[in-house]
Amino acid sequence: MKMLNRILLVNWYLLSAEQIDIKGNTAFIGPNASGKSSILDAIQAVLLGGDQRLIQLNASAGEKSRRTLREYCLGVVRDPSTDADLDPDLAPRRQAVSYIVLCFRDDETNDETAIGLAMHAHLDNGVFEVDGRFIVPRASLILRDLIESVGGEDRPIPWDRVREDLRRRCHAQGAEFENLNESGRFIKRLGEALGYGGRSFEPIRFARSLKNAVTFAPIKDVSEFVRRHILDDKPIRVKALQESLKNYRDIEAKTKEVRDRIAALKLVQAHYLEAARRGQRAVQYDWIEMEAAVLRLDDERVRIEVALEQIGQQSKALEVAAKDLTHHDAQDQTEVVRLNRLIAASGSEAKRQELEARIETQQTHANQAGNDLDIIRRNLSAVWKLLDFSEDLPKPFLTVLQTLADTLPQDELLVPIWPEAPEIVEQLASEVHTELEAVLPGVQERAKKLGNEVEIMNTNLLDLRERLQTLQRGETPLSRKAQALIALLNQHNIGSRPLCDCVEIVDERWRDCIERYLGSNREALIVTPEDARDAISVYRRQGRELFGARVINTRKTQDWLKRCEPGSLAEIITTDDDHARAYINRLLGRVMRVYTEDELLRQERAATDDGMLAANGAIERMAPVQDHLLGRASRELTCKRLESQFQEDAAKYAEADRTHRRFADVSGALADFARKLGEGIELTALAANRTNAQSEIKRLKEELGQLDLKETDTLKQKLKATQDSIETRKKQFSKLETQKNDLLKETTLQEEKKRLNNEAFAQAVEDRTRRTQTATLKMAEASAQFERLQTEHGEDLNKVEETARQRARKNRTEQAQSRDAAHADLREYALKHSALLPGSANQMPEDLHAELEAWSITTLTNLEDTQLAGLTDRAEKARLDAEQIFHAQFIGQLRDNLAGIDDALDELNRNLKKRNFHGELYQFKKFDEKEFEPLIKWIKSATAEVQANVGSLFDTQALPGSEHFEARKKIRELLMGGADGAKALEDKLVDYRNYYRFDVEMKDPNRANSTAWLSQRLGKGSGGEHQAPFYVAIGAALAATYRLERDEATGKVRGGMALALFDEAFSKLDVGNTQSALAFLRDLGMQAVIAAPDERHALLAEEMDTIVNVYRDGGAVSIEPQYFKPALHALLAADNPFKAHD
Repeated sequence: MKMLNRILLVNWYLLSAEQIDIKGNTAFIGPNASGKSSILDAIQAVLLGGDQRLIQLNASAGEKSRRTLREYCLGVVRDPSTDADLDPDLAPRRQAVSYIVLCFRDDETNDETAIGLAMHAHLDNGVFEVDGRFIVPRASLILRDLIESVGGEDRPIPWDRVREDLRRRCHAQGAEFENLNESGRFIKRLGEALGYGGRSFEPIRFARSLKNAVTFAPIKDVSEFVRRHILDDKPIRVKALQESLKNYRDIEAKTKEVRDRIAALKLVQAHYLEAARRGQRAVQYDWIEMEAAVLRLDDERVRIEVALEQIGQQSKALEVAAKDLTHHDAQDQTEVVRLNRLIAASGSEAKRQELEARIETQQTHANQAGNDLDIIRRNLSAVWKLLDFSEDLPKPFLTVLQTLADTLPQDELLVPIWPEAPEIVEQLASEVHTELEAVLPGVQERAKKLGNEVEIMNTNLLDLRERLQTLQRGETPLSRKAQALIALLNQHNIGSRPLCDCVEIVDERWRDCIERYLGSNREALIVTPEDARDAISVYRRQGRELFGARVINTRKTQDWLKRCEPGSLAEIITTDDDHARAYINRLLGRVMRVYTEDELLRQERAATDDGMLAANGAIERMAPVQDHLLGRASRELTCKRLESQFQEDAAKYAEADRTHRRFADVSGALADFARKLGEGIELTALAANRTNAQSEIKRLKEELGQLDLKETDTLKQKLKATQDSIETRKKQFSKLETQKNDLLKETTLQEEKKRLNNEAFAQAVEDRTRRTQTATLKMAEASAQFERLQTEHGEDLNKVEETARQRARKNRTEQAQSRDAAHADLREYALKHSALLPGSANQMPEDLHAELEAWSITTLTNLEDTQLAGLTDRAEKARLDAEQIFHAQFIGQLRDNLAGIDDALDELNRNLKKRNFHGELYQFKKFDEKEFEPLIKWIKSATAEVQANVGSLFDTQALPGSEHFEARKKIRELLMGGADGAKALEDKLVDYRNYYRFDVEMKDPNRANSTAWLSQRLGKGSGGEHQAPFYVAIGAALAATYRLERDEATGKVRGGMALALFDEAFSKLDVGNTQSALAFLRDLGMQAVIAAPDERHALLAEEMDTIVNVYRDGGAVSIEPQYFKPALHALLAADNPFKAHD
């Protein structure tokens, strides 16, 4: 075995030059941040050739660590609380030359081999280089080989000198000094130099196993542990398969493209065939339309001739009737002349006309008088409205009004004879007018006064509502002057806040007192000291009307910030604003809170909670304020109070408004009645005029009744009858003329119809003949279709014609749509497949479609007969090539990887069988992942002899129930993604470790049915109970990597280097499991080098051969090794309660 026995560190972290001699299993123990992990990082850095891609520095910090080799060389110490910022108390080196050397001793030959790194770094320019990766065989290096004393100070020897010195020493020993530039080659040569019997270990596996041990953290998932720490990362290389598949896909894509082109052209052909069918049907319906039109127009011509014959007969009958009416009209005109002469010769008629004229004149006089009396009555009727306001008028005035109202008629039948006593009504109206002039001014004054009161109440109510809305919005109801000043300052970009928004009163009992004392100072505006001068300037020049507004002098804030006497009003006011605090101190800081009159008299300035103030040698009661403004609490209380006050004031306003409106109505009614009475009431004269006219009308009617008018009335009756007969005859004449005109119009209309019918008939016959000669017309089918339409529409030729027209139009539309669809598909085809279509935009549509149809047929034939057949053969060959590569490479490599899982677990389980943990034996087991069960079964069946019978990967005709169908389908779906599916390939298929899940079987060999699974225990028992198998597995994996062997005869382990590095090792294990795990590593022949906290010292002393205590005081690190001999181990073991003793 080649055991690490010495570590040399020069300019590494906080160590300037240190030689650490160790033997056997070694633990570096110390508090957190003492530097113990930096020593493990140094060992790790050498073993991995300084390759920072492989090294996991400060592994115990996990991914949070930001340490680099450069920082270790420069001695950079970061703040442990952030691991980001530099520790301000520990300055790093400005530049450094650093060495790390590991010395291994062969316990068979006692020869030493040294391996190491030489590095240099600069703080300012970020430079860091690994200058040398060296292997020195048969040389025992010590610290003095790397440092020299310069002026009494130890300094690192430059690498060039060290390198040449080592080269000379090796040459003198007959050995070869090696200095390698690449980390990969260094790790490989390191394995050969520190191996056993000429055997080396595999570098990649070594780097992974070493990193797994250093970065090991508590495991929560057994499967994930096995995949990451036990099984090799051997992704399946599928480049050749992908290239073969790409060739197959390319050919298949071309084949698909040809098939798509054929399908597209067949669709074009289908469109053209449909267009031809629709065109033929349109021609048939064109002929049917003309055939129906010819028959319809012929029937229409017959109907027109019959109508013209009927019109002629009706015209003759009207001529006869007109002659008869003319004869009778002449007779009646003669009779009218005769009767008028007889009536004019009668004398009683003239007398009657005279009497009727005089009666009409008197009736006019009577009506005029009646109308004037009615106007006066309606004016006086306004008294009823005044009586409705009886509560608001004097009682004497109401008595006069009621007396006048009693003289007015209350029944419409009495209106024509009113007034019965006009003199009395006139007298009462005069009295009312006199009283009214006395009452009206007082009522008007009362209404005006009430109006003023209502207006004031309305203004107050609106102001109250505005204040309430301001509070409800969470704002302070500031006075208008304060609001105006804030707005003025905002216009000049000067921010301000009122004092009341910045303070709170902590004792509500004193709120009213403080609010009264401050008064308008509560609205004083706070501006920043920088804006104070500008604010005063703006206020002075532009706020001339804003009397009483205030701007606080914030430049004096510091003068008053701390000036507040104990017991003052300022003491119970809180604020986060310094300016508000200073202003409150200035106003209230010397006003003391008192409760009695004696205290008021004793103090120079004091106030009581009920509003009494002692100031300036006098005592007064402070005036109340309208609203409380200071602080949020005051605004909430004020809001509630104003809500209640608003409801109360609104009710009062409504009542006052109703009273004002009523008095306004009374005033208006009185004024209106006064105006009407002032127009004059002359009832007596008007009543006399009406009575005289009615008497005269009565006398004239009596005289008219005494005339003898019998003969004249008889003549008039005959005259009227004759005149009525003449009027009736006029209407008959008019009707006859209308009928004659209607017949004339109808004749003209029918003649025009006849002309148009003849023209349409001729045109229809011509069109029918032309359509009959159409080449594509199938006359038999068209005639049969015509008969079917006649039957369908009950011989209605109009419907037949319209149906045929619509169907012809529909078929032509669909024909055009089919052609357009074909043309669109061809354009898309040409665009997609870069084809050049025939024809031009100037061609007629029919010619263009014909040329395109012919081109599509030719192209389709060429694609089907030539290109498709060739591509099909090429695709089959490419498929066979891809399958051959798949079977030869993919399946074989995957089968080997799966077999490697069994080998790794078998090797691990062989070691585990020899070690008992808490009375249980551990064995790692694997189980198929359900997702990969079909694939695993298929791969296992695909042996070299039966590969040909496994089934085609690309056999798309395989039925879902066939053997290995799901496995072939999964691989086909993943692999056929090609280059674009590489990510899915890596994730799902390439990593064989995902094909299984893993668990640890835990069994007590002395108990039946005691099997348990670690996955079920994780998270339930102690940390040691769960994590011990993982440490053991890591150790076993390292032992396999180092190719350690046990001599069956002697039981001794043989091999080369066997380092196992663990940072913060066994921190989650209990005592028993820790010692079992360490004993297991010792049995494997491993040399454990671990870092652990100092509280694990006693536990590790029993198993460790060397304990290196690491202490740090600021930037100084102390290294103190302790060596334990077998006798001491035995003594410690005897005192261990976890070990059994005889």
